Amino acid sequence: MNKVGLLLIISGWLLSLSALAQQDVGWINQFDGQSENYLLKRADKTLPVNLLTLLAVGDQISVNDKQHSLELNLQGGIQTVKVTYENSPFLIQANHKVPAELSELWKWTTERVDEWNQLMQVAHHEQIAQSKTRGENLSGPFMPLLANVKPDKTLQSARLVAGKRSLYLQWQGGTPPYRVKIKKRIDELLALTTEQTMIKTEAIAFEANSPYRVEIIDANNKEFIGGFRAVNSESLPIHSEALPTNKLPEVVYQTLQAIWLTTQKEGNQEESKWVFEAYQQAAALANQYLPAQLLQQTLAQLGAKLTDRGIRG
Repeated sequence: MNKVGLLLIISGWLLSLSALAQQDVGWINQFDGQSENYLLKRADKTLPVNLLTLLAVGDQISVNDKQHSLELNLQGGIQTVKVTYENSPFLIQANHKVPAELSELWKWTTERVDEWNQLMQVAHHEQIAQSKTRGENLSGPFMPLLANVKPDKTLQSARLVAGKRSLYLQWQGGTPPYRVKIKKRIDELLALTTEQTMIKTEAIAFEANSPYRVEIIDANNKEFIGGFRAVNSESLPIHSEALPTNKLPEVVYQTLQAIWLTTQKEGNQEESKWVFEAYQQAAALANQYLPAQLLQQTLAQLGAKLTDRGIRG
């Protein structure tokens, strides 16, 4: 997904934000094609169709042609409905309401959607800022995900859960081919050459309480250096209250969990150390779930700018 596509999705989403109803029952989960291939009507208003747009009883949603389809999650997320040209317009009815026993889960879910909304606002402002300077190309590779890390301070700001796992990396700028190195102190764990600016590495054994360095060197020997610290899984933030039940589809729950992780801060810190880990989680789901793909791309483009501007936890 390129920057223009990301900006169009986010801009359309912002137009629908003010029109969200109070008595919501579900959301738009996934769709193919473009927003223009669909029609969402609420009373006498036409709303943009965007990922994770909340839906209310009385809403009508239509597919405008036979080539496309749209997936809704209703009853608080536990009922999946496919809307096609043939069953359009699809009416959200009273039987799609959230069951009483899922009220706490629905509250948790809508809180995550609110965090998504805030994240998209930050992304929208950043996309506008970038569009004004699109002619100013980066002279070398740059990875916003790790840009808040200072190499002379042992690269300890970003966090990654330890264990044997592949690493997803994404950067911008520079001239291919790129040489990518991952080091633990002075030990080189991985070295590869790629033409791409988004990669998935082979599995690497990351040890807890150890700092790691990421180096990206382009064809002109322009270099980016960033890093992170691997930590025990017990260090991951946990919800203050356990969910009484979780009947959400697993890929949906994991994506919402990654969104929540971007908001978690320690003590009085102004930035979250978990954006890099949240990116890893979203990237692992991106091929399965469109909101996870959009989350991955958004975090990759914002990185430290997300932590600078922040979203409320």
